[in-house]
Amino acid sequence: MTKGDTALIVGECKKRGVLRNQCAYVLATVALETDRKMKPIREYGNNAYFKKMYDINGSRPKKARELGNVNPGDGVKFHGRGYVQITGRTNYKRAADKLGVDFVARPDDVMRPEYAVKILVIGMLEGWFTGKK
Repeated sequence: MTKGDTALIVGECKKRGVLRNQCAYVLATVALETDRKMKPIREYGNNAYFKKMYDINGSRPKKARELGNVNPGDGVKFHGRGYVQITGRTNYKRAADKLGVDFVARPDDVMRPEYAVKILVIGMLEGWFTGKK
């Protein structure tokens, strides 16, 4: 576990007015999503897996479309990354628009803690991941 990342998350929660019990939920989510590493990680799997799961030419084209992955290769390009495993072109675009960083052109940037923490907290506050704020 990285103390610096945990402090970064708690600080972002405080900055955005997240209540203590809500911050605990944010931290628990990060623990689950990062396999208890508490730092931004890549989704487990390889390119063949990402293509199968998230690409328009993979095994789940309906799911690919739901994620906004309409171009061949999007499944690999927009696989899960970060504190919350942001996945799909639509979510990368949403984060890009919200933070003013071109994550569609540079998807690996969502791994940078200074961006990953904002995606995590803003995304949870606005209900990006579950539809519930």
